Amino acid sequence: ARRKSLVPIEGTSLHEIVMETVVDDQVKSLAHVGVKMWVPTEEEVWSLVTCVEAGADSQHVVVAGEDGEQVEIELAVTHPWDASHALYHDNIGEMADLHEGPLLHLLKQ
Repeated sequence: ARRKSLVPIEGTSLHEIVMETVVDDQVKSLAHVGVKMWVPTEEEVWSLVTCVEAGADSQHVVVAGEDGEQVEIELAVTHPWDASHALYHDNIGEMADLHEGPLLHLLKQ
């Protein structure tokens, strides 16, 4: 895989380059068939979907929701699902990788 240069470009810090690379790697790890992820939706704000096909490029995936409807979505707008998101928590601090999607799901329970 082609890696970004870690030599800072004028006006860009080394920290910014490293963080961008880490985020890129995390997002690309979602592009595997069977991986669950949170995606923004109009109806639910965030919905849990499953990757059913890697997109033609490394920027998109085809996902399916509970209803089976498949859509292609940009990886950059997704958020990883964690197994702790499927559990009921009395203390939300126990939830790993907390963000809006699993929090809203927990509040609905």
